[in-house]
Amino acid sequence: MENVERLQLERGISPERLVPVEFDYKGDTNKMVERVISFLYLATTVGFLFFLTKQLRSGLGGMGKGGGGDIFNYGKKIFYSM
Repeated sequence: MENVERLQLERGISPERLVPVEFDYKGDTNKMVERVISFLYLATTVGFLFFLTKQLRSGLGGMGKGGGGDIFNYGKKIFYSM
């Protein structure tokens, strides 16, 4: 507020002709809530996709071995010694 008055005085405007400036800031909480919800939606989606790919990798990789193997080991012969 003081900066606006000081600027007007520096420009040579007489104190009687100063333009009154009033700032009324109303915090926009709606935008903040929207941003938080948007971030939570994004984090949930990314977390779900990460979980899904982890489950698919462990389920596909170890066919018959209970999972947990690498997907590229599919089709390789496994020799057991008796």
